[in-house]
Amino acid sequence: MIAGRDPSIISVLGKIRGPAAPCHPKLAAAQLAMKAFGEKLVMEQASLVNFAALWVASEGQPSLLSIRGPASRLIASTDLHSLPDEPPKLLRGRPVVLQAAKASAPLFGETMSLACYELDGARYLIGLTASGSAIVSRWNPEWTGEDLAESARVERSPLVDSHAEYSAWAVAAAQYIVTLGVLLDSENCPLSLRPIRRSKHPGERGVYYEPREAAEPTDLEGLSAQVWVVGHLKRQRHGPGRSKTRWIWVAEYSARRWVSRLAHSVDTEK
Repeated sequence: MIAGRDPSIISVLGKIRGPAAPCHPKLAAAQLAMKAFGEKLVMEQASLVNFAALWVASEGQPSLLSIRGPASRLIASTDLHSLPDEPPKLLRGRPVVLQAAKASAPLFGETMSLACYELDGARYLIGLTASGSAIVSRWNPEWTGEDLAESARVERSPLVDSHAEYSAWAVAAAQYIVTLGVLLDSENCPLSLRPIRRSKHPGERGVYYEPREAAEPTDLEGLSAQVWVVGHLKRQRHGPGRSKTRWIWVAEYSARRWVSRLAHSVDTEK
């Protein structure tokens, strides 16, 4: 257990004091971790070095987003299978930390807090569960439209007791943070970012879900059946030679599916 009663990556970072030594980033992170938590604890829980590496990569000030329950449910239910052609803005700037706004609404599974940072040419995902346990996975997406799940799968390691659970977490974490990034970049995005007043952490912003009104179905001649189309992301090519890609959020809407009179009569006779 790393975080104790507060399963928050930010709370762990708050125990680290800089500045980082002017040396290789990984060595600087190891030194910071030992200074903050003690050599014995770092030897027992090596993931503490990753928390220190996050501190080094962000200079102690990562971008912090507090995810509200409805927003988190939208992220989890959005179907996104492939990586975009370039990293979303969320993953292009300062290292980011995502935090569940309430203990009753985890980000996904039992993960309450999730961070992504890049250091020395590699990208890492850190998660904290409700019990305070830490999970770390190296992640190197190529941003070429590859399968999102495959980009996050990890090789077997003698240091990991349950490879299946560990790999499943890495895929879920990558899926969650990429989906959030794409949603925030998309046109007509149903999520909004707002500064959180009286926050303990300067610059903290909340992620809120603001649903759009469902469009009314268009009347069609003949018989029709009403169906609901759930909200979803749509990738659209644009620009010179359709060389650029943008994402559009299509809000849920009610549509009418045309049914031929012959099919209707056959169905009613059964």
